[in-house]
Amino acid sequence: MSEVYDIAVIGAGIAGASVAANLAKAGKQVLLLEMESQPGYHTTGRSAAIYSPVYGPEPIRALTRASREFFNTPPDGFADSPLLRPRSACFLAREDQLSDLSNLQTELGGGGRFRS
Repeated sequence: MSEVYDIAVIGAGIAGASVAANLAKAGKQVLLLEMESQPGYHTTGRSAAIYSPVYGPEPIRALTRASREFFNTPPDGFADSPLLRPRSACFLAREDQLSDLSNLQTELGGGGRFRS
């Protein structure tokens, strides 16, 4: 392993790992640093584990919805088992956040079932 690097990338989530991979392809000596026990430990792991068309701001929800067909009917030979299965999620709000939660419910319309 080299002890001299052109650049250090801090964080091995999806963004850091992608940046490091592209820099390495461009011929740079890259040091990828991660403080957790494995890459993608936090939000990358959650994003890869849950298909949630009601999570995040509208541009993210639109991208998620656009991928649904692929997950429901992946190409032959892509996976040995289904890629999606139903799961529940829970959105919690403090009393001072209830109006935000209500606005989210209105914005999502039929995108989820809510109860308070």
